[in-house]
Amino acid sequence: MDLKRIMGPDPGVENVLVTAVEPLGCYPALTAQNFYQKCIEIFNSAAQFHNLQLKDAVNKLNTDINIHNSTANSFIFLNVYESFMYALNKKNFKGKLEVKNPLEPCCV
Repeated sequence: MDLKRIMGPDPGVENVLVTAVEPLGCYPALTAQNFYQKCIEIFNSAAQFHNLQLKDAVNKLNTDINIHNSTANSFIFLNVYESFMYALNKKNFKGKLEVKNPLEPCCV
């Protein structure tokens, strides 16, 4: 997708949210191999690599747009990978409901 074209010369879209890829190795279809005990790191590493490249591209777009137009709107990078991993690692954080195994699907 041509993100620069979305912004265009005419005002319309003020901001564009670009989301990262979630931890692919934590999908139930993959964690089923180890009885939902841990994420598959090779898939998570690929997701992290993709997200790093995507974040760099978003930062470059923002820099390029702001060079040509100081009042330009922006692209916002939402790192859902880190959000998911934070929630996964804080599964029994004080004050929250106890989650015995956050990788196991609810309907298994």
